[in-house]
Amino acid sequence: MSSDLQGTWYNQHGSSLVLRNEGDGRLSGTFEPHVGFAEPGTSYAVTGFATGAVVGFVVAFAGHRTVTTWVGHATTLGAELRLETLWHMAAEFPPARKPDELWKGTWAGADTFTRERPVADKVQSRPPHPMW
Repeated sequence: MSSDLQGTWYNQHGSSLVLRNEGDGRLSGTFEPHVGFAEPGTSYAVTGFATGAVVGFVVAFAGHRTVTTWVGHATTLGAELRLETLWHMAAEFPPARKPDELWKGTWAGADTFTRERPVADKVQSRPPHPMW
């Protein structure tokens, strides 16, 4: 299944994910967000793994002190291959924060990636987290 993951994917926010199969289940690529803090056209390195229909990848948003991981399943809906994922984003807090408050810097959500770029009026332009 990991060979089927290679290529360009889009989520419901219009963000693009390009995956390459590096062999032995390893994935690499780029992620270009279309919501949040990123400058338009900025892409970030992706590294990940796939085994069977299970996939996981991570992006470090350099300069923004956040890391996001996605994990989920490659599945089909009719003839359409999809990546149904859950994500966690961790943001660095200033050092003055108390250790028992660090959980406030982690958000969670879900993204569905498909091969088709979403139509402009169908794009969910607001990310589901309070940071941006």
